[in-house]
Amino acid sequence: MVRRCWRRVAAVLLVSPLGLASAHERPHGYVMSLVVEHQGQVLDQPRLWLREGEPGEISVGAVEGREGYRLKLEVSAVSAEIVEIQVELRHREALLTPVLQTRLGEAASVSVGAHTVRMTVQPGVP
Repeated sequence: MVRRCWRRVAAVLLVSPLGLASAHERPHGYVMSLVVEHQGQVLDQPRLWLREGEPGEISVGAVEGREGYRLKLEVSAVSAEIVEIQVELRHREALLTPVLQTRLGEAASVSVGAHTVRMTVQPGVP
């Protein structure tokens, strides 16, 4: 009887860490709603899904053109409510590379010269 009980306990201990690891390894993702502006004019309003800690990229037209731009983003959790966003925006000769922190669901923006990126980040799945 004791031997059977011990085997069950050992089996639970062996299985449980595997179950926890596989649940923990599921990708955490974020839905980002963005507004990209140049001189007060909206260039684009993309919405995308990013995995935590993995960069994503949006390219529209030729970066050198009037309306073209390239936007790279990476989101990482700082806490359960706060995320850090690394932004790289290229438009013509301009390069904007801020890192900012914001609460989930709250609007954040960054501006340099005539360029502005406004964003809202929510947890989500694709």
